[in-house]
Amino acid sequence: MSNSQDDKAVGLWATPTMIEYEARYAPHHLTIETTGRCVGACVYCYSSSTGNSGQVMAAEKVFELIDEGVEIGVNGIVWHGGDPITHPRWDDFMVYAADRGLVNVCILVNPMSFTRSRSKRLTEVPIESVIVHIDAIDQAVYDQVHSSPRTLQQKLQGHRTLLEAGFPSEKTIGCITLTRQTAGCVEQTIDYFIDEMKAGFVEFVIFKTVGFAANRGLDHLEPTLEDVRRAYEYRASKMNAPDLLRIGCSDGRHLCRGYILIKDDGAVTPCCLLQDVV
Repeated sequence: MSNSQDDKAVGLWATPTMIEYEARYAPHHLTIETTGRCVGACVYCYSSSTGNSGQVMAAEKVFELIDEGVEIGVNGIVWHGGDPITHPRWDDFMVYAADRGLVNVCILVNPMSFTRSRSKRLTEVPIESVIVHIDAIDQAVYDQVHSSPRTLQQKLQGHRTLLEAGFPSEKTIGCITLTRQTAGCVEQTIDYFIDEMKAGFVEFVIFKTVGFAANRGLDHLEPTLEDVRRAYEYRASKMNAPDLLRIGCSDGRHLCRGYILIKDDGAVTPCCLLQDVV
């Protein structure tokens, strides 16, 4: 495991260690979906939109997966969901992973879940970054892709709660699901993350009508190429990082070749966005 400063890149941006793992055709990290539950109300999401469905992985299984990750030589763990911070033992998992020598690469959170106690705990556990998913800052736009309009203000308040607890803003990553609708205010949302909340990075997940979405009549959500171009160009300009125009929808080669996802029911898939490829 490398401890060089170059490996302190925020989130899943390619680091020398990730590139070295890829060259060996070895998984850099495990992505563990500790629960499928989420109350974020995103109409395009494969995860549950209420707290009444979705599974929660048994804690014993999560600890077992961490041990197996150590055995096969992964560098770290990405905590995924659903909303992984709602698992009753989410912090125990992070502490145990760190004790076993693994990096807690990031945790992807519905910011509605940032209570004061959870936010304070996030400042104490070993974690490289927290991914905050808010895909539209404009209420009218938000309402087009969420089933519960009031959740926007709850997410914004949760994000503030996280930072007020002392979590470093530069270790947060803004996450925008780019749809045709959210593209309409993407500049405003990027400004929110970078200018107002001082996030270290903003990442995009581009909606495509495949998998879960293919049977839901969600074609109208898919962004146009012009939508995507405008979002990428604005982010690159905003962050003064022209190299961001050289990549695809993420730092794809190093990320997509570099992990294994274990779902909340124990199924294994090569990608968190291809839930039906098990």
